[in-house]
Amino acid sequence: MEQDLTESQEIRQSGKQEAIMKMKKFAAMMLAGVLATTTMGMGVSASDDDYDFYFFNIKGEDADAMQAAVDAYKEETGVTIKLFTLGSGTDSSEALRADLQSDHMPAIFGVQDAQRLVEYQEGGYTMPLSDATNEEFKALADAIPENFYLTRDGETNYGVPLNIEGYGYIVDTRVIGAMFGEDNTDAFIEAYKTASYAEFEAMINAMQQYITDGTADDITLSGSTFSFAEKNDITSKLKGVIAVAGSEKWTYGDHLVNIAVDGVFSDSVAAAEATTEQLEAGKPVWEAYAKLLDLLTSHAQTERGPELINQTTNGYDQAVASFANGETVFIKQGNWCYTNITKANADIADYMTFLPIKLDVTDEDELALLKEYNLLTYKPVIYAANVAEDDLADDGASNEMVAKVREFAAGEHSEVFVICAQIEEEISELDDDEKAMFLDDLGLKESGLEKLIKASYHILGLMSFLTAGEDETRAWTIKIGTKAPQAAGKIHSDFERGFIKAEVVNYKDLLEQGSLAAAREKGLVGMEGKDYVVQDGDVILFRFNV
Repeated sequence: MEQDLTESQEIRQSGKQEAIMKMKKFAAMMLAGVLATTTMGMGVSASDDDYDFYFFNIKGEDADAMQAAVDAYKEETGVTIKLFTLGSGTDSSEALRADLQSDHMPAIFGVQDAQRLVEYQEGGYTMPLSDATNEEFKALADAIPENFYLTRDGETNYGVPLNIEGYGYIVDTRVIGAMFGEDNTDAFIEAYKTASYAEFEAMINAMQQYITDGTADDITLSGSTFSFAEKNDITSKLKGVIAVAGSEKWTYGDHLVNIAVDGVFSDSVAAAEATTEQLEAGKPVWEAYAKLLDLLTSHAQTERGPELINQTTNGYDQAVASFANGETVFIKQGNWCYTNITKANADIADYMTFLPIKLDVTDEDELALLKEYNLLTYKPVIYAANVAEDDLADDGASNEMVAKVREFAAGEHSEVFVICAQIEEEISELDDDEKAMFLDDLGLKESGLEKLIKASYHILGLMSFLTAGEDETRAWTIKIGTKAPQAAGKIHSDFERGFIKAEVVNYKDLLEQGSLAAAREKGLVGMEGKDYVVQDGDVILFRFNV
């Protein structure tokens, strides 16, 4: 193995510049049509009489497009490219490894996961694009955005962007319409997106019962209830809830598990190089993945067992055909699958949509684990309902569309505030006194900006307390439930460390009395200790000693 690797490296080195010259325009052609981030590793092939360089394509779905690019390049330059593509859905790793260790290794080859990148880089099969000496090719490499880099260290790029692949559940909306009524199709799709895992699991079980028995209890998604229709021509064809390519380990061993990996590791390379301890820390998420896998394979188009994992009956192509022919409600695949599905059934093209994959990560420890990774889906959401001026007086209460937004937001525990963009534009040009008069004329107590601030504070669990002195009055933002010493620490660490007592008065009482002394005389100022929980609008004078 070591001898073979040394020889292959010598071949690559000796032919590197020649291959770069031949690859330059071809790489440029592909980069001009970038779809996104599945990228290309680069080696150098030994040439022969049949071709000038060898391109190992790992995406069967792209074979036709790649062949067209190869043909166009030969017509323009006279350079012959050997294009090799495995069938759609085939794990290319073993075939690529064999070619990389041969005397006809590919000059261009695909990389679709971080683990393979680590393997090929450490084996000496990848070339940093920064090492290119050809000026035109180097200029091409320098034009690649950093977020498209194929990299381990965040700086060194080993490839050209080719293809972005997103995956989830693909659903035929006609099946949903037939199952729950056409008028409910859009509502079902939207409700599913924010549904909990428990709701998703109940939905899968109910759908399976409906497929088997023709009846099932209503399902609830994000607060909306959906009732099953009577069996019809479309739903009578269903054999299972989800099409599963049981013999293709990459569908659940690579793609599906990546959903879990994404919740534990900051990036794919960190996951590929993870220690045992790091993997153990993500145990709750791995268990959630296993639970989901069990659910999906238990509701496939084929009963779970030897037949489900049979390569001749339940491979990628068979699963695609099952979904395309209306035998399942969903298929767990990605955007690469659209071409194959429409080849199997062209009529489905306009009715497919993507839905997110759900994991059962619900208890506090598991949520805390996921929140460490700053996932966008865990960010709180605030909806701004832009209305006409006439709808501001009752805060959008009489506006039907605002009511729908509020209903939707309530289902996902989000905030909503009503705003008129035209009014806000006019307010922005006024000083404080003019602004107050303008709002009063409109019968409004606060501007849209003030509403946004309040909504932001509420959804983030924040509040403010105040400090007041001769020179300034200032508000300090803290978490709801913060005790007095920790609130004092927001001002200065010494305040918290030497905390003794806090004099507290509500800001409304202070304004009404006109001074802290007057408020004291009225008995409105309390002397609070370390266990006092600060309230929104408290004006506090901290006593401390350090």
